[in-house]
Order: sequence, then structure tokens, then C-alpha cells
Amino acid sequence: MNYEKLLDVAYNFTIARKGIVRKFTLTFQKMDFHHIAGLHKLTDTRQVLRGTRECIFDKIVQGAVSQKLIEESDLYTEMSARLAPLCHLEEVLDNDNLIFKYNENVRVYSKIKSDYLLEGLVGDLSVYLFLGNRNENDESCQMCRTFFPKSTIDYSIGQPKYTLLRKEKIRVSSGEILLRHERA
Repeated sequence: MNYEKLLDVAYNFTIARKGIVRKFTLTFQKMDFHHIAGLHKLTDTRQVLRGTRECIFDKIVQGAVSQKLIEESDLYTEMSARLAPLCHLEEVLDNDNLIFKYNENVRVYSKIKSDYLLEGLVGDLSVYLFLGNRNENDESCQMCRTFFPKSTIDYSIGQPKYTLLRKEKIRVSSGEILLRHERA
């Protein structure tokens, strides 16, 4: 599973807008996968609802919860659009993205709680990655909140766009820098 490789990766972002510089680190945990994969939408499938999100992730990796079981859900179509792009999440993060400071008040009809919005591409498909603080009241440590393809709603409209000054991809276990992007 591609997401499993990200558990040992962190991305450090430095972004700016109108002279204001923001820095944050994006990290990955097993429990984050549940929501970004859309498993929370499968309310008719007990195997993805019972137990901790970490335990469910481990069951998916081990094959105890299979793709076939997930596809048998009556609600599969509500989350299936996320799965193909999710296999390319690392690629999306490694490439240049549009970065916005997400203001929830601009999209009052949406229930998404997020600090930042990244808009990227998987092939020719535009995708949204919403980031939120991992620790309450601390925007310096972010996690993936939700991830899905762009549809008829443009979540970036009205959101303040930031310039990416620097991005580093780091292997957490060794501290090795895997990727560095600096604005020229």
C-alpha cells in the first residue's frame, strides 16, 4: 500500500503571502488513512467501523479487510472516487501544488475543517488535499484531513493563495532529506 510508505515521511513547508511567512510540517499516521480514503462513508460495513482506525489500517495492510469487501458496500460509490488518486498522494505532495490558507467561512455549506488546502494533479485529474492541525491550536504540525478529486465545486475560490518558498521531504527514521524544493 502506497500510504504505508508515507508513515516514515514528513514534509516541511515554508509558505508566504504579503510578507507573512508560515511554516508547518505534514506528518502521516495510520489513523489518518481512514478518513482520507473515505472509509468513514461505509457505514454499512462493520469491518471498517469496528476497532480503532489504526487497527483497521493494519487489517487492510494484512488483507483481513480486502478491496473486494470494501467494494461490496452499498455505499462504495460515495468514496470510490478517492481511491485511485489516493495511490498517488506521495506524487501529489512531491510536485508543485497551489497552496491556500483555508477559510471555512468562505465555504459555509461545507463541513470540512481545515487549515490549508493543496490543489494538485494526478495525471490530468485535479485533486484537493485538505490539511488540519494534528494538535489543537498548533498549526505547525499538520495532518491530512481529507482528499478527493475536484468536481463541480471549486474549493479554492475566495481562499488566500500562498507562495511556496521551500518544501523538504524527510525520511523520519533517518533524517535523510529525500526532496528539496526552494523557490528561485
